[in-house]
Amino acid sequence: MCEEQTYMNLTFQPTHQSTTSYSTQRCKQGYAEASLFCNKHELMTNNGLLLTSKFDKNTFTKVDCDLDLSHINITTNATQAQIESTANALQLLTTKPSLTTNEANKVVAIIDSITMATTMNHTVTEALLTSIITTVSRITHLLTTPSILHDVNILTSSVQLNNQQIYSIHTPTMIVQIQDTHAGHLIFSPTPTTNTSDANISPITVNLPTPANGRASFIFHTTSQLFPSKDKPNHVISVSLGLGRVPNLTPPLVYSLNNERTQYGRTNIPGTLEANYYRQRCVFWDFATSDWSSEGCGLDVTKHPPTCECSHLTNFALLVSVEKVPADFALEIAGKVGCSVCIAAYVAIIIILLLNKKIRNKTSTKIQLHVCFNLMVAYLLFMIGVPSVGNKTTCTTVAVLLHYTFLTSWFWMGIYSNRLYVCLVKVFPRPTTNYTWKSSIFAYGVPLIIVSINAGVTLGVLDKQRANHDIIQASNPQYLPPSYYRADNVCWLHSWSLYFGFLLFVGIILLNNLVVFVLVLNQLCWRESEIRSSANKQRKSHKVMLACSAMIYWHYAHGWLDSSWCFQPMSFTIKLHRGCSQYASLYRAL
Repeated sequence: MCEEQTYMNLTFQPTHQSTTSYSTQRCKQGYAEASLFCNKHELMTNNGLLLTSKFDKNTFTKVDCDLDLSHINITTNATQAQIESTANALQLLTTKPSLTTNEANKVVAIIDSITMATTMNHTVTEALLTSIITTVSRITHLLTTPSILHDVNILTSSVQLNNQQIYSIHTPTMIVQIQDTHAGHLIFSPTPTTNTSDANISPITVNLPTPANGRASFIFHTTSQLFPSKDKPNHVISVSLGLGRVPNLTPPLVYSLNNERTQYGRTNIPGTLEANYYRQRCVFWDFATSDWSSEGCGLDVTKHPPTCECSHLTNFALLVSVEKVPADFALEIAGKVGCSVCIAAYVAIIIILLLNKKIRNKTSTKIQLHVCFNLMVAYLLFMIGVPSVGNKTTCTTVAVLLHYTFLTSWFWMGIYSNRLYVCLVKVFPRPTTNYTWKSSIFAYGVPLIIVSINAGVTLGVLDKQRANHDIIQASNPQYLPPSYYRADNVCWLHSWSLYFGFLLFVGIILLNNLVVFVLVLNQLCWRESEIRSSANKQRKSHKVMLACSAMIYWHYAHGWLDSSWCFQPMSFTIKLHRGCSQYASLYRAL
């Protein structure tokens, strides 16, 4: 660290190595009069070579206090001295505490001109690059597009290093490291020295395979301001070999972060029954779409900490989402106890219906048996298989079986509703032969088609296309890759597979049941002119009560299953027991 120093009658505040210090003396417009760069310094002592920091007097820059951004103009024919003088002036002019967006855009235009001028056989010196990086860092919060990054990448890839293999620049929003290499891998481990919380952004390690001779530049953005998107990562890492985007990198670039926010999965919150569930996604900035993309990048959650691997070079980020969920032990107890009670209740109902000789051969009883059996199998699979996210094949199989069994349960529920309509509304229903067999073909066949199409398109086509770009999936058999069919944290549907492959048909069945319910009420409640005697009125009220209880029972008994959990297992079981007596009365009435 460079200590406070007075130079040329100007006082410079202490600062860290590879950063710029500005004079405490200010011009009337608010910007600093001068700047000094704190550089690495080698000092020979009796104990050997000592690495320390020292203000580099050669980097001293002073600006005319009458200068303004509107006075700066540079062309591609500018000399080396004019380019460096302009860059130094920009660095000081942007220290003004109240820069406007228009002034920031003017600065960007000037940097564009400087970059174009440097391509005309001019040299990008360390001092020039330092001035540009420092300037960009000061206007980052006012910019809304990453276009300035193009200039930064050109300058960093062409800077001329002064007899050193590594050159670093530290600013409040950017950490830059330029490194020449002649063999081996390149390691980038930035150490933030700003007021930003280190717990959220460090430590970071980037491991880059490179050709025998090359120039690598790393830029660590402490904010994502330059990358406008609905996703806001904590930071962005830019890696370049001075060749633009390098595809098909072998072996891949690897970067890892080791802090609380990058511990993939569930982390219990001490003293509460809640936990934080962390999800990460390795992405890069796609300039073509102006958004984050995960093509060619993957997250290896089998490593600790989780590691991102990408087969190309560009601007990388780790998108982290945090969700409050019940703690592990709370979910485990509630899930196993609730599902066990549900399964026991279904087994009890199946036994009761089979032992009752008076009703077990009725069509309605057979429908009930199918519903209870499918739900029993579904909840058994749910309890045993849903947490099996550690094995790709098992998890996918469980998700497919759950999808099918829950769909068949809902379809049998729709069939039961239709049967109820025929019994309570139709006075002289037409006789149907093999009704149970036809219903079985419908209730088991249609869900089979739905699941086959859904799983075939997502698992067989979309997931395979994604796997072609997922370099981790090809090299790590334990890696559970993202899927368009199942969720990444539970063996159940998610996204469009859940919406169009399950909830859409559940909604159609619920709508059908609602229509049947209305028709039954209309038949039994609004035709009083046809009911003359009080005895008939009493019988009508009794049927209304039975019909309502049956419809409500089946809505609750089936439960409501979202993408990862079944709600209200205890109330569900209580309604199962109440339903037994109601069904017995209903069958006698019918």
